[in-house]
Amino acid sequence: MPLLDADRLADWGRSTDSENKVPELLLRLAWASSGRLLRTGEFRTGRGIQLGGYDGFTDSVGGDEFLPSGPAVWEIGTQENPERKAQDDYEKRTAKPGPVNPAATTYIAVTSRRWARRADWEADRNAERVWNEVRAYDCDSLYTFLLKARIVHLWLSEHLKTQPEGEVTAEEWWDVYRHSGTPALLPHNVTDNRDNEVGTLLQRLVEKPDLIRVHGKDRQEAIAFVVAAVLQAPEDSKLGLLACMSVVEHSTAWRNTVRGGTNLILVPEFESVDLFRWAVSRGHIVLAPATTEDERAPTSIFLRPLRAEDVATRLQAAGASPSAAARATSEAAESITDLRLAIDTVRNPDRPEWARPASARQLAPFVLAGLWDDARPADRTALEQLAGRSYRELTDLLVEWRLAPRPPVSKTGSVWSITNRREGWHWTYSALVEEDLKRFHAVCVEVLREADPKYDLDADQRWMAGAMGKNTAYSERLREGLADGLAMLGATAVDHPIDGPLTGEDLACITVRDVLANSDWKRWASLAPVLNLLAEACPDEFLSAIERDVRGDEPVLRAVFTDRDQAVFGVSSPHSNLLFALEMLGRSPAYLSRVAVNLSRLVQLDPGGVLANRPQNSLIGLFRAGFPQTAAPLDQRLTVLDTLRDRFPAIAWSTMVGALPIAGTFFTPSPAPRWRKWPLEGER
Repeated sequence: MPLLDADRLADWGRSTDSENKVPELLLRLAWASSGRLLRTGEFRTGRGIQLGGYDGFTDSVGGDEFLPSGPAVWEIGTQENPERKAQDDYEKRTAKPGPVNPAATTYIAVTSRRWARRADWEADRNAERVWNEVRAYDCDSLYTFLLKARIVHLWLSEHLKTQPEGEVTAEEWWDVYRHSGTPALLPHNVTDNRDNEVGTLLQRLVEKPDLIRVHGKDRQEAIAFVVAAVLQAPEDSKLGLLACMSVVEHSTAWRNTVRGGTNLILVPEFESVDLFRWAVSRGHIVLAPATTEDERAPTSIFLRPLRAEDVATRLQAAGASPSAAARATSEAAESITDLRLAIDTVRNPDRPEWARPASARQLAPFVLAGLWDDARPADRTALEQLAGRSYRELTDLLVEWRLAPRPPVSKTGSVWSITNRREGWHWTYSALVEEDLKRFHAVCVEVLREADPKYDLDADQRWMAGAMGKNTAYSERLREGLADGLAMLGATAVDHPIDGPLTGEDLACITVRDVLANSDWKRWASLAPVLNLLAEACPDEFLSAIERDVRGDEPVLRAVFTDRDQAVFGVSSPHSNLLFALEMLGRSPAYLSRVAVNLSRLVQLDPGGVLANRPQNSLIGLFRAGFPQTAAPLDQRLTVLDTLRDRFPAIAWSTMVGALPIAGTFFTPSPAPRWRKWPLEGER
């Protein structure tokens, strides 16, 4: 996924979120533009920009096309008419400039929107010769500046969830790392008793480009130290460092980053001395993590062990007795990684044996799979791909776990399953690494995109497809298990963060997108049993896939209504599962409007049939008087109905009439999600 582009920035500039973030964006750009030589940089944030006085003030040693040299005042607007706002602010500040001298100060008007006459307005104001210089920036200007400030570009891209693979800001890396174990960390937990090392590091970050080796017991601790040290730097320098610092995962991202920025602070998660030296030759500082066993140069920073008394205190705070804490202190003090493992053991004395680090690493791929049929060769191959081992090795592990106390797996007939998926996920999610997620994505796409050969048969023959040998290579159990694993990843990403550049939600969305991409009606029909799980895994991508189809000239979803003119015996239609998935998403106020519009378009496509499950009935259920099948409040439901009345008047009328209460009417509540908490009013 690339960094955000100009159009995405323009869309964001019209949002409420931009009102709060633009001041911070400008401050980060100022620090990046100044080469960390900003004497003064202050911007009001949030509601502060509504107060009296200038929205921002900078004073820089040097200047460029974004940041002027010397003092500058800034006025920020996000309103629909940027020129009117800029002119009003300019006239007010020119009449009463306050504590600044206009003749020696640059005046900068900024809008987060596109401004057609920006250059003309800027030229007209400069012609008045009141201020030393007048500049005007709109969202296209800001995008140009972002292209020259890569880490700020990355930071905003992360905020808008469009960052590229393989590179994260120091702040994003820390946020994932601090939650990747028990307990969550604060920066000082990593830097305590290491004041000299912190001081040395911060001093070298303001010197010439260099390759700086930082040695910890493991590389993760070394990276955690350099990031934590910057996060605790004095406020007058911290933001300047963060505006130039990123953690880079692999060589491809490294090349893009090195070429795309200036005066950066780069922290690699891989090892390549040649690439590190190349980056230094281009003016960057490289903070290369190393272990205690790696060769040390005279200029290396070596992290001393944690202070024993601090470790003992933390172990006791976690619940260890004084004697147990004393016994564990020596090993736990070797690194922050060892301390976290020791605290986790103290806090979770009932952790099952299969959840210990080594076993959890082996079990995690099975938890992602959830279910599979041992009798299906294709299922066994999929498990081999997912775990990176032969199925013979996997079987030995499964039998061992099946016989263990509190067994994590069970077997019924030929079907293996995770005994308690929620518990298994709780104990194993932190053992996953990026390679596991890549394999899971590949297996999901391979398995879930398989078309069911029964849809090659005539509609009245599909019920006996099994007897005719028309079976999928992969079992229904595996398809369900993988789809449920995607829903689990998407729904639990916040409480169960996975170490690496992708969150569980990111992976779920990428996978749902790839599974549904360019699907014909047979693939949609083949996915029918798991559509509700794919919708739960990533509602946005699921709805987008439907929207792309129903807005097209030849929607393939029309063909999934297969119950027209069928005999009553064996009648079924995959469209029912599609409706169930949409009804489930409609429970959430966040998706009600999109669900209602999609259902309305499906009403237009519906050729009719013998089943009672129709898009019109699903719509009626959402707005049913007395027991609506959504948690959205009344005012939101009425607003959505108004939208339907404007776009689909006849369908909206049928929906409103059908939603009226009728004595003696019975109905079934909409399907509930497995992992997300979207209760209806009566279920709370």
